[in-house]
Amino acid sequence: MSTRGAIAVPTTGKGWWGRYHHFDSYPTKLGAELFRLYHDTFDRDHEAMAQVLVKDHPAGWSTLIRIHSPSVFEREHFEHAGFMNLDDPDYGLYPLCYCHGQREEEEQVLTCRCPTDPTGCAPVFIEWAYVITPAGLLALTSWHPDPGAGQAFVHRPVAFVDWDRETEPDWEQAQRRARLIEVANLTL
Repeated sequence: MSTRGAIAVPTTGKGWWGRYHHFDSYPTKLGAELFRLYHDTFDRDHEAMAQVLVKDHPAGWSTLIRIHSPSVFEREHFEHAGFMNLDDPDYGLYPLCYCHGQREEEEQVLTCRCPTDPTGCAPVFIEWAYVITPAGLLALTSWHPDPGAGQAFVHRPVAFVDWDRETEPDWEQAQRRARLIEVANLTL
């Protein structure tokens, strides 16, 4: 089953734009993977990370999670990114994007200006979003502010992970925050 997400960069003003990520977009999977990619694969360079994950792959991702290995993808693996079927012998060896390989789909841009305009980011459809910033990774979740009032779903922040931290954040805590009515402190 897929847990749909977005990998994004901030826009000027309030909001973000990014690319779709299909499988395992929970904080315990994609959030953790993005943190490891930043530290291990992209040598703590958020601009290089955003370039590869958001700008160089305009149709988005099936998954960035390593399927057959506990280690993260290396930088050179992204040169071979592309969609492969399950029966392909190289399936899981490289990141699976939708713009290269067997799919070659058109560009898809997700934009978010929540809570004022939730139309471009589809908060019902995109359950988790991760915004790559110079200071850290901002995790947002799809949330309904008042189910009885007929209001639309919006994306709201649930965690901020400072890039400078050396230890793995508590991604389970970020995931649990999605169920809270109010998140007082975003820091993990």
